[in-house]
Amino acid sequence: MVALACGLLALGVAAFLLSPLLDQQRRWFGGQSELEDLNKQKDFLYSAIRELTIDHKMGKLSDQDHEELESEYMTRASTVLDQLEHAANGNHSPSDRVEQAVLEIRRNRGGSPKTAPESLSDEAEQIPEIQDSEESNVASDLPDGKPIDCTKCGKENESAAKFCIECGTSLGVSSCEECGNDNPSEAKFCAGCGTEL
Repeated sequence: MVALACGLLALGVAAFLLSPLLDQQRRWFGGQSELEDLNKQKDFLYSAIRELTIDHKMGKLSDQDHEELESEYMTRASTVLDQLEHAANGNHSPSDRVEQAVLEIRRNRGGSPKTAPESLSDEAEQIPEIQDSEESNVASDLPDGKPIDCTKCGKENESAAKFCIECGTSLGVSSCEECGNDNPSEAKFCAGCGTEL
């Protein structure tokens, strides 16, 4: 009976020691990927942290031992999570992804996708251009004609206003209440459904 128990124990130890070699062979033949390995490590670390907390609450670990082990496991978990993120996102850093998102938004808005300035002096040269364009926009917004009456609430607005200052209704177009179609503000009937505006 003792010989059988020793044999099973030896077999278990041998299987445990050979498992990394078997994992490598599976990977060579299209088995597990690096992502799966990282997920296994993450799961192991999470369960180890949970068990540490349980052992600490049960009084099996002192406060100092718990803090040291938890810190070690948290550091390892953080490293594994970083590796998982890089493996899933094609090794792009967060700042690179933010820059790509900003460039994509600029392209969608119709603006020219400028690359990042080479130096701070290039960036400083771009600032006066922005300020000049803002000043011209402010100058064009000054009232120069007769006021516009809001079609919804009747409030008098500046001629350059795009939205009513009282109710927020668009002054350039009027929306049909029936179908939601946008019509010129001077239209008397909806071009989409024919309803009187």
